[in-house]
Amino acid sequence: MVSKRTIQSAALNLGAVLGVVCLFFALASVLFGLKPLMFASGSMGPMIPTGSLGIAVPANVNEIAAGDIVSVQTSADARITHRVVEILPEGLVLKGDANPVADLQPYPVTTVDKLIFSVPLLGSVVSWMSQPWAYFLGGLLCAYLLYVAFGAVGQKNGPNDGDGRNLPSKKRKDSGALKPSLDSKTARHAPLRNVLLIGAVAMCMVGIGLKVPAPQSTQAAFLGSARAAGYLQAATLAPPANVTCTNVQGNGETIRFNWGTTGIAPTSFLVTGQLNGSTAIKSETLAASVRSYSTSITSSNSLLGALLDLLVGFDRTFTVAIYANYDSWQSRPVSFTQVHATAGLLGSNRRLTCTPH
Repeated sequence: MVSKRTIQSAALNLGAVLGVVCLFFALASVLFGLKPLMFASGSMGPMIPTGSLGIAVPANVNEIAAGDIVSVQTSADARITHRVVEILPEGLVLKGDANPVADLQPYPVTTVDKLIFSVPLLGSVVSWMSQPWAYFLGGLLCAYLLYVAFGAVGQKNGPNDGDGRNLPSKKRKDSGALKPSLDSKTARHAPLRNVLLIGAVAMCMVGIGLKVPAPQSTQAAFLGSARAAGYLQAATLAPPANVTCTNVQGNGETIRFNWGTTGIAPTSFLVTGQLNGSTAIKSETLAASVRSYSTSITSSNSLLGALLDLLVGFDRTFTVAIYANYDSWQSRPVSFTQVHATAGLLGSNRRLTCTPH
């Protein structure tokens, strides 16, 4: 049967260990900026599964290299922890090991939290132990350790300390030959034992007071798919870059739009045309590899021609907008609001330009 002394000793040891661990992490957090991270998604699996606990330290971007695992804070206050795949002038390109593509946008950061190591499943345990009730139980443990520690100090000269003063005279006589050596040994170790007991309680109290820094939850970034977390707004997705509008040489009825891309490649493009002052809109979706688009007013099947009555004269302006699509997400448009189309009676002398003429 387990004795009371064994249980008390185990409780003191547990309190001391927990106090030392809490104290170590609290001091390390203050002195070195250690930051615990709990992985709430499997985007870094299988190397870092869901529920893992990671420890990260602050680092400047110029100290980061491709292949490092870093944690960044987005403009929406979401924390993303992924591997660096590329370092661009506009920021870090990150990708989860389990994700098929990199995160949509580079992260324009100057400092990051660099992951040092991770432990599977420990994040769930630490998060569970970070609840208020866990600290309440820790306080109860410290109170019990106070009772055990100071109770032990108070009993040093008590009736059962082994000096035989309160024992029956016969027992004092019978044990007199053996007790002096035991009393001497106990007396020598009592101060050290009491110091250890009180030290254990102090460690426990300090640990409970400082607490281990609560782990910050880190999740999967926006992947450009329906499964991705949508913390980025559409306005932050890269639109087509360097868009131009020109007339096709020798053809006054046709104009051509050209564009490029920056950062993550779009999955498709969308071109829309709207007659100014009207709600009618025509659109056409283009493949991801397309970098130019031409439209004319020579046919009712074209983007702009479908919005006009080509059999009579007209003088109209259009808005042509070009979007970059990222699966189910869309960038802000690049718009040309003064595309001008004119024609004489019965559709003669048609002319289409990018600006009024």
